[in-house]
This record gives sequence, structure tokens and C-alpha cells, in this order.
Amino acid sequence: MKKIYALIAAVLLFGSVSAFAATTQDVNMDVEIPDLLALGWNVNGSVVDLTGANKITFLEFNAGYKDAIDGGTLDVSSNAAWNLSVVASADNFTGGTGVKPTSDLLIDIENQNLYAFPINGITPVAIYTNQPFVQNGVVSLQYKILLNPTDTAGVYSTTLTYTLSKF
Repeated sequence: MKKIYALIAAVLLFGSVSAFAATTQDVNMDVEIPDLLALGWNVNGSVVDLTGANKITFLEFNAGYKDAIDGGTLDVSSNAAWNLSVVASADNFTGGTGVKPTSDLLIDIENQNLYAFPINGITPVAIYTNQPFVQNGVVSLQYKILLNPTDTAGVYSTTLTYTLSKF
């Protein structure tokens, strides 16, 4: 009987030790979050059409400009400080019957009516610099085109490229 009690005691002792024993396993986790920058059209601005019913009027030509031209809104997201710039595809508009410089085009942001950003041909123009992190930030754009007595009739075109970059 003593052997049975000793056996039961041994099972209880070793069994309970193994019941409370634990093992662990470590996991090393690496997560890379790169600089994330996204730029897109929030409200259509990818086409600005000043032809047909929207063409330049005699009053605008005499005033020397057409302004408040809706340019749409850009959607900006970045997890890093960012810059926004714009550049024309050439120093001059294409088409038309004469030469019209793209520097006759000015940009206004956030409806400030300042038109503080003249296009400088193929040289990028900084619109925003060193801006803080943003998610779904909206940049409203309007354009103003300067009209000169030397401007000749025709349909003039250019492509503006907006670039979002890390500061």
C-alpha cells in the first residue's frame, strides 16, 4: 500500500509540475512604412475648356484677362512633409495662329484671388512647400489667363503637370 501511495504522490507531484509548466516562443516583427504620397483629382480639373460657349469674350479681352477659371480640386495625401509644384509642357502654348507664352497663365489656390503663381514655362513653380502630414487634403485651383493686344485668334493648348514630392 505504501508503494501505491508513493506512486500516487509521485504522479501528483510530477503531474502537477508538468501541468503548470509553460513554454514560450518569440516572434520578431518588422513593419516597413515607406513615405506615402498620393495626388489625384478630387473634383474634375483634368480638363479646362475655354472654347465654344466658354471662349474669351470681347469684354475680357479689353480687360486684359479672364479670371476665376475653375481648375477643380486636387486631393493630397502624405505621411511625410510635402511639396506641390506645377510645370507647363512648354514655354509657349501650342496651336493658335501666333505665339502665346504659358507665363500668361496664373494659378490661384484656395480661392484667395491672388493668382500668386505664374506658370514659368518648363521651370517648375512651387505652390506649397514643407507642408505637414495630410490625409485627403484638398487644394482648390483657379486660373487666370492674361490677354494681350498681340494675341491672335486660335485655339491655344498646354498641359500642366502637378507634382507632389517629399520635402
